[in-house]
Amino acid sequence: MKSFDPAEFNQNIRNNAREVIIDYQLIKPKERVAVGLSGGKDSILTLHILVELMEELDFELVAVL
Repeated sequence: MKSFDPAEFNQNIRNNAREVIIDYQLIKPKERVAVGLSGGKDSILTLHILVELMEELDFELVAVL
């Protein structure tokens, strides 16, 4: 198993998510994306990654509690 430092690990997760979103056209420009927040680590991580990708992929983000 490859060992990552924390910054490299975070960047790898972000890059993988970005590739999947682009490859499968999951988010289109000018689209509004809602993330349901349960308070768990998965929904928080998803929101964090999408916030980082908002400008690059040109979409609006809404968090739903």
